[in-house]
Amino acid sequence: MNATLVYSATEGDELAFELAGDRFAINMTRHTFSGVLEITIDEAVNKLIDLYAIWWDWTPTVLMLQGLGEGIHKIRIRIVGKNAMSQASQCWLRSLFVPPASIPSILPETSGFSETAPDWSTVHDCINILTRQDRNVGDQRSAPVLYFDFLSDTPQAGIFDWHPRLNPSFSSRMTFSNDLETKNVIIGGGGLLGTEYFKIALEFLQWASRRKVVLWGVGHNSPDRLQWTPDFNGYDFSAMNYELIGVRDWGTRFRWVPCASCMAPELSADFEITREFGFYLHAVAEDTRHRIVSENPGVPVLDNFVDFGDAVRFIGESETLITNSFHGVYWATLMKRNVIGLPTSSKFFSLKHPAPLAESGDWRSALPFVHTYSEALEECRASNWDFARDVYQALTD
Repeated sequence: MNATLVYSATEGDELAFELAGDRFAINMTRHTFSGVLEITIDEAVNKLIDLYAIWWDWTPTVLMLQGLGEGIHKIRIRIVGKNAMSQASQCWLRSLFVPPASIPSILPETSGFSETAPDWSTVHDCINILTRQDRNVGDQRSAPVLYFDFLSDTPQAGIFDWHPRLNPSFSSRMTFSNDLETKNVIIGGGGLLGTEYFKIALEFLQWASRRKVVLWGVGHNSPDRLQWTPDFNGYDFSAMNYELIGVRDWGTRFRWVPCASCMAPELSADFEITREFGFYLHAVAEDTRHRIVSENPGVPVLDNFVDFGDAVRFIGESETLITNSFHGVYWATLMKRNVIGLPTSSKFFSLKHPAPLAESGDWRSALPFVHTYSEALEECRASNWDFARDVYQALTD
């Protein structure tokens, strides 16, 4: 269950709600500006939570409370102050997780969604720029040009194709520079925001592009999870030079447009579940992979350096996916599979359909909170169709 992002820095402020079920979990932020929370259940103080953490000492942000007993419970979360080291009493509550039985089965409206492509003519003067980490199947499949016919003639390029050290080919760099001057630019998808690594590339593209520039399905991806701020000041880029901005992060000041890979027809396939658990791993150090395998004997493991069809089949055949890959969480959610995220950066904290999060050695503690979102695929596709219409209009005006 996804709760709208809630923030306060004022002592005495509180959030109250009723819960049907015997457990719940809250995904919160911990950093140097965090305060102390008082959790009250059925008018009795359950515990105090000090959210303060120094920047280099990350601790899990998910609070789990179990054994509440059956029935309706009244929960109150109140800011009661801060410790002597904290710089403020901030409290960021990102998501609320409750057992599946507590979640109303209500499908949201999906205006604009259509399985039939509109009668759009091909737009020939575009280039799609993305991360282009060729072995990462999530990056490979995040390009919007793969899914919309009016962009079928659009070539792809890497976001650092202009950089002499990262692209030593002079002719390739000249072609890229010419494209920036003569073509409309679509940037995305991928975790391109909130990180210094891609900031210089985005600034170069803003400066060098002479025509319209669109951000499509990009998202926050800061490795410093403590300093990530939910109001997305951490994006740290000027929005003035973009024709349209669509970000995959939920609850920001920008339009929500999730990764365009949701348009892939393979995600609608109906797979038979053949395993209880499966690990789907983003690039990790060999010792980390070895540790995960040794700690979970008999649990199949697949890396994300595979074909898209193999990744989708592995996810579809797993009842519950455990993954440190953003697209692993995203695709499992779209395929109506249970999923537990093993966060590696800020990109895990901003999904509209959030998954419970855990450390790799303690992922079973999150099992009581897994559930599926029956509406996620339609909702994500509807958002991309609506954005595609606006992009088409902007590029053909």
